Amino acid sequence: MLFNSLAFCCFLSVVYVLYFSLPRIQLMTLLLSGLLFYGWWNPPYLLLFLFTVGLDFIVGAKAAPSAGGHRKAWLVASIIANLSILGTFKYYNFFVHSAAEGLASLGIPWTPPAFTLLLPMGISFYTFQSMAYTIDCYRGTCKPIARFDRFLLFVSFFPHLVAGPIMRPENLVPQFRDGVRFRADWMALGAVQIARGYAKKLFIADGLAPYVNRVFTHPEQFSQAQLLVAVYAFAVQIYCDFSGYSDIAIGLGRTLGYTIPINFQHPYQSLSVTEFWRRWHISLSSWLRDYLYVPLGGSRSGPKRTYVNLMLTMVLGGLWHGAAFNFVVWGTIHGALLAIERWLGVSATARADLPLWQVWVRRLVVFHLVCVAWVFFRAETFSGAVTVLRGIFGGTSSGGAVSIMVLGWIAVFFVCHEVSRRVDWLKLSRHPLALGLSLSLLVVSVLVMFRRIPSEFIYFQF
Repeated sequence: MLFNSLAFCCFLSVVYVLYFSLPRIQLMTLLLSGLLFYGWWNPPYLLLFLFTVGLDFIVGAKAAPSAGGHRKAWLVASIIANLSILGTFKYYNFFVHSAAEGLASLGIPWTPPAFTLLLPMGISFYTFQSMAYTIDCYRGTCKPIARFDRFLLFVSFFPHLVAGPIMRPENLVPQFRDGVRFRADWMALGAVQIARGYAKKLFIADGLAPYVNRVFTHPEQFSQAQLLVAVYAFAVQIYCDFSGYSDIAIGLGRTLGYTIPINFQHPYQSLSVTEFWRRWHISLSSWLRDYLYVPLGGSRSGPKRTYVNLMLTMVLGGLWHGAAFNFVVWGTIHGALLAIERWLGVSATARADLPLWQVWVRRLVVFHLVCVAWVFFRAETFSGAVTVLRGIFGGTSSGGAVSIMVLGWIAVFFVCHEVSRRVDWLKLSRHPLALGLSLSLLVVSVLVMFRRIPSEFIYFQF
């Protein structure tokens, strides 16, 4: 079920009515709502989801320090099971077709199976969240959750279920309770955040998507300026698409009386790539740090090992997005940039410590480095990415005109991106005019949903 669909609007209306009219069973309402929300897309995959959750609930108790012997065996079994399921669904199609092509190059004919595996929606997010729980239980930094229904609700809480933020038990489980009363201030703050998310997704991200898709599908047909604008447009599109989902999730949580951590914090204002990753997809960045970079050794074994660990973390982070060489290159670029910054001693210096012109120069440099990496993330093939970059750095300046509408949306985004950093959203939600505009925007968003076929959020495919 997509946040930007009429089906979700109807679903949410029913949830609100049941949630606030039956305060004694609010947790059960949330639990059943989460299972319906996930199963709506593909009911059989709900069984796979329940298997993963059930396995890690058991392992969490078995791997805790208080459980005694065989703790590590339970943890290893859980990690192998989770990664095997995740790897099968994410990489089966890639490996089968790669094997067929490899055998064909050796003169060995082999026809791969006719069926392909459909990637379960949000499998990477709920798998990482569930794995983090078992690892934390093993480390002793998290107490096992005693009741299965509470653990199931922790993973299936529908606002963040399919595209994050990736939650930790300490962020959400202590908030579980029945008897949440309707509060106008929570609803107002949630409405402002939801409206902000819909504005990003429906109007900016979806508005830029047709141009981005057209250029990246046939990059050889476009001029230097058109290619450059398409790269900028994708940088804006993916941010508005993904952070828009996070804003809606945070806003939904607030209307229900729950606090969900922020997942984006104005990443395109970063002064270094290191700072960018502290601001972009914060829950995944912290997951990779805590469960991959630190176990690899982090920065504890000297500079050279630190550079290797940074590279490995980002390359594996690229592979998390899918089995494609483009994602490996994307991760490698970011890993290399992080290692170079560490080697040069570059840090995310506070803006107050730098002249304004240096702040803007650093922001522009970091933004364009990130955009180069985005080319490999977005292009359908490695050769397509090379074609885009070759066209930008050495292509023809002649060709069709750049879309004024696309330039307008990009300009609107960057103005809003700069202004929103200075906005106190809690204070804003209390202002009648801001609340009225947000509610009007929500109404317009619903009307837009009536006229459009809902488009998936980009990160649903991961």
